[in-house]
Amino acid sequence: MPTCIEQRARALLKAYRLARPPAASRELEERKRRFYSQFVRPGDLCIDVGANVGNRTRVLNAIGARVVAVEPQSECARALRIAFILSPRVRVLHIALGESQGTAEIMIADANTLSSLSADWVEAVVSSGRFSEAHWDTRELVTVSTLDELIRRYGVPRFVKIDVEGFEYEVIKGLSTPVPYLSFEFVPEYSGSAFNCVDRLSELGMSLFNFSHGESMHLAHRRWLSAAELKDQMSELAGEGAGFGDVYAAAERAGRGSTRQRANSPRRATS
Repeated sequence: MPTCIEQRARALLKAYRLARPPAASRELEERKRRFYSQFVRPGDLCIDVGANVGNRTRVLNAIGARVVAVEPQSECARALRIAFILSPRVRVLHIALGESQGTAEIMIADANTLSSLSADWVEAVVSSGRFSEAHWDTRELVTVSTLDELIRRYGVPRFVKIDVEGFEYEVIKGLSTPVPYLSFEFVPEYSGSAFNCVDRLSELGMSLFNFSHGESMHLAHRRWLSAAELKDQMSELAGEGAGFGDVYAAAERAGRGSTRQRANSPRRATS
């Protein structure tokens, strides 16, 4: 039987392997930096909700942003701490976010990118066949905080990225004030939750929307859409039953007074 020291060493070795950045071309990494530089500047505060092992945290850190990386899976949180141990701009929090503070049970998948706090989302993506071969056999109890609480502790972020496998609406319900930019993941078979996210963000004054297909690192529209226009687009995707991506929301004021003149500055779409 392995000793406690051996068990600890194995856990650290596994975390180190998870923490190693994936092999990627310089061109791809540069494309990611260019994409997120539309929303983030050096020194800006970002909150990466569902940081996993740091794919987006790494990009935001490379831009020069300060990042609060939120990750509920203990194994991934250890990997994040190892990956960014020498990065003073990155703070790792081993918690989940939701509508209110407390505790919750996360379903750990055999692929850590599919772990979720939403049983409904798991059922939807299994029933659709998207992840029918995945298994969620392990459970972890995790502390839950809110975006409002993180804002109280760390300040208002320039950008919030949310990728929490079906728990996006719960996270957004824990936000009571607008932020300049926010993104959340969507899959067509769980579009009802995405619509709820759009409605909630609109109520907060974040009424400009766009989206990015898959990992394209490209906004689908040159101009930003209204909530109704975005929902029409998402309904079409849901009808097709294919693809996934991220919705981007911007506050009306986000692009005003900015010294950065970008083609993708928040402007409502025109017909």
